[in-house]
Amino acid sequence: MKELYDGDRITGYAVARKVTAGADAGAWYWYERIGATLYADGLGTENAPKTLCGDCHSRGTDFVYTAVSAR
Repeated sequence: MKELYDGDRITGYAVARKVTAGADAGAWYWYERIGATLYADGLGTENAPKTLCGDCHSRGTDFVYTAVSAR
């Protein structure tokens, strides 16, 4: 789980959990919500969990990837 911030205030959460063996985004459950807006909720086989989460995390090893930005 990752807390998402706006300055020092938590504004949302992102979750990734590997739920089955596999080497693609479909092996993972993805969830991301900021405020009242739900961006992703489901396996990485289609729609937002695939494009928003899976495509970005594919840069990592076994879909574990975190981009860090300077404050």
